Amino acid sequence: MAAGESSDGTGAGTGGERRRPVAAHVSRTARRAAVDRVASAHARRAAGDAAGAERLFRQALALHPDQPDALHGLAELALDAGRPGLAIGLAGKAVAGRPNAAGFFLTLGRALQEEGHLEEARAAFSVAVLRDPDDLRGRFAIARLMEMQGRVAEAGAALDEAEALAAGGGLADLVAAAKGGLLQRAGRPLEALPLLRRATEKRLEDWAAWHSRGAAAAAAGLLVEAELCFARVRALRPGDGAAAANLGSILFELNRIDEAVAMLEAARDLGPATPETMSNLGLALMAAGDLSGADRALQQAEAAAPLADEVVLNRGTVLFELQRAESAAICFRAVLDRAGEGTTNRERARFNLSTVLLSEGRFEEGWTGFEARRSLLGLGATLPPWDGSDGPEPVLLRAEQGLGDAVQFLRFVPDVLARRPVVLAVPPALQRLAGSLRIPDGSPPGRFRVVPLAAADAVAAEIGCAFEALLLSLPAVLRRWSLPPAEPYLWTAAAAPARQIPRVGVSWAGSAGYRFDRRRSLPAGVLAPLASLSGAVRFVSLQQGDAPPPGLTLEAPGEPPADLADTAGLIADLDLVISVDSAVAHLAGAMGRECWLLNRFGGDWRWRGAFADGDRSLWYPSIRLFRQDAPLPPAVAWAAPVTRLAEALRIWAEERRSPRSSG
Repeated sequence: MAAGESSDGTGAGTGGERRRPVAAHVSRTARRAAVDRVASAHARRAAGDAAGAERLFRQALALHPDQPDALHGLAELALDAGRPGLAIGLAGKAVAGRPNAAGFFLTLGRALQEEGHLEEARAAFSVAVLRDPDDLRGRFAIARLMEMQGRVAEAGAALDEAEALAAGGGLADLVAAAKGGLLQRAGRPLEALPLLRRATEKRLEDWAAWHSRGAAAAAAGLLVEAELCFARVRALRPGDGAAAANLGSILFELNRIDEAVAMLEAARDLGPATPETMSNLGLALMAAGDLSGADRALQQAEAAAPLADEVVLNRGTVLFELQRAESAAICFRAVLDRAGEGTTNRERARFNLSTVLLSEGRFEEGWTGFEARRSLLGLGATLPPWDGSDGPEPVLLRAEQGLGDAVQFLRFVPDVLARRPVVLAVPPALQRLAGSLRIPDGSPPGRFRVVPLAAADAVAAEIGCAFEALLLSLPAVLRRWSLPPAEPYLWTAAAAPARQIPRVGVSWAGSAGYRFDRRRSLPAGVLAPLASLSGAVRFVSLQQGDAPPPGLTLEAPGEPPADLADTAGLIADLDLVISVDSAVAHLAGAMGRECWLLNRFGGDWRWRGAFADGDRSLWYPSIRLFRQDAPLPPAVAWAAPVTRLAEALRIWAEERRSPRSSG
C-alpha cells in the first residue's frame, strides 16, 4: 500500500494525516441497522408511542449520523409536540441529505407555516410539488396556506389542479374532502355538503372529512346530520376532547340536554377544557337546572378568556338567573363597550341588558334596548316603521315569538287604536281570542281588524296600510315608560258561579321546545301534594298532549281546545288557575281571572323586580307568585313553593265554603 493511501480508497492528507468524510466511517452493517431502527420508529409513532419513536430515531442517528429519514422522523415528532422551530432545523438537515424527497419539503413547509413564515412555507410546498407532481399533498398544503392568508380563490385553484390530477383515479374522494372543507370554512356550507357527503361515503375513517361535513351540516341547520357526523368523529377519536365538545354542542342544539351535559363533561375531562367548551357546558348545565354548576363552568371559561364576548354574555345570563342583576349588567355593558356596531354579540348584549333594566323599572332605556331582538331574530318589515303618530292610514301590527308574549303585549293595542286604525296579524291559535280585545269606546266599525300572520302583507296592501310595527315594540314606539293600567283586556266574560266545590285548572308545563323548559316546567310527581285536596277542589287539566302528573287526578275537557279562545272559555268557567310560566298564565291574567303562578328561581324578567309587588304581578294583579327559594335542581327546588301553594289552596278552599254556596 502506498504511503498516504487509505485502505478504503479515500485520499489522505500530507504528512501522514488521515482526513475523510464522516459518512466514510459508517459501515454497511451500521447503515442497515439505522434503517431498521427508522422503520421501527415509524411503527412506534403510528402506534402513538412518541417517546419510543424518538429513542429509536436517535439510535439510528448514533449509528448513522445525518441519516435523512431519522432526521425527518424527528422533525415530524417535533411538529407533533408543538415545536415547529426545532422541526425547521431537523427538516432542513433532512432536505440537505436527500434534496429530491418531496415529503421532506412538505414537513419543512408545515414547520415554517406553524412558525408564521408563510412565504417560505409556500416555497417549500412548491418544491414538493416539483419533486413529485403526482403527490396531491403538496397542492393540498398550498391550498391550506392560501386559505390561511385569506386567498380563497387561489386555494380553490390549487385544489382544482389536484382534482385534475385525481380524475379517473382513486383519489377523487380525497380531493372532494379537501374542496368541501375549504368551502365549509369559507362559510359556504350548502356548496360544501355534496362534496363532503361524497367524500365520507368512501373515506369512512377520514375523521377530518367527517368533521367538515358535520360543521357544514350544522351551519346549514341540518342538526340530525351534524350529530351523525360528529358522532362518527367521536367514534374515530375517542380520546379527543374537541370531538366530544363538538358532539356535545350539537346535542345541546337538539335540546337533548342530559346527553349534551354528559358529552361536554367528557370533553372537559379529556381536555383541553377550552373556554368555548366550558361556556357550552355552562349553558347546558343551566338548561338542566344546575345553576350553581353552570356558574362554576362559566367562571372557568371567563377566567381563561375574559375578553371573549360570547363567554361573557353567557356568564351574564347565568348571573341574571341567579338574581345577581348588577353583576349581570356589568357583563353585558363590558361587551357593549367593545363589540363592533351591528355585530350579533353587541345586539345580544343590548337585549340582555334591556331585560335587566326592565326588571329594575328603568323603562325608557329598557324598552329602547329591547328593540335589539329585531336583528337577533331577523324580524324584518315590508312597510315603513310606525313612529307613534296619529293619522287616518291604518298601521299593521305583527305578533312575534310565543303566544304568551303576544297575549301579554296585546294590552298596548288599544293605545294604537286611539291614534290609527289597526290591522293586527297574529298566529291562527290567537286569531279568535284577539278579536275579543277591549277596544276604545266609540271606535268606528272596521277600525280594528284581526288577520292571520300569513295573510298580513296581502291584507295590508289591500286596505292601504301605511306603516307597521311589531307587537313587542309598542312600548318603545308609544314611549310607554310605565306600565299601562292593570285592567282585564281579553275575554271579559262573567265570573264563574259560586259553587260548593271550586274548580281549579292546572297547567304544569310549557313548550318542550324551549331550551330552558326544564327549569320552567314541573317534573313528574311534583304536584303530588295537591292530591290531598282532591275532595275540597275539582282539578281540571289545562294541559294539552301531556299525561297528568302522577298522584293527581284531573278532569279533562270534553274536547281538547282548538285554540286560545277555547282555552279562555275553559278558564272562564274556573275559580282558579294554577300554572307555570306559560301562555295559560298570561291568558288568565289578561282575563283578570285568579291565577297562581309557580315561578322558577330568578325567572323571566317580566315576573320580577319592577313588575312584582311582593307576591303579586304588576302586569296582572290577579296573578299571585309562588317562587322557588334557591337555585337548586328542579326536582328539589319546586318542593317548597308547591308546599306553600298546597297550604294556600287548602285555606282558599275552606274560605270559599259557606252555607249560601250552592253546588
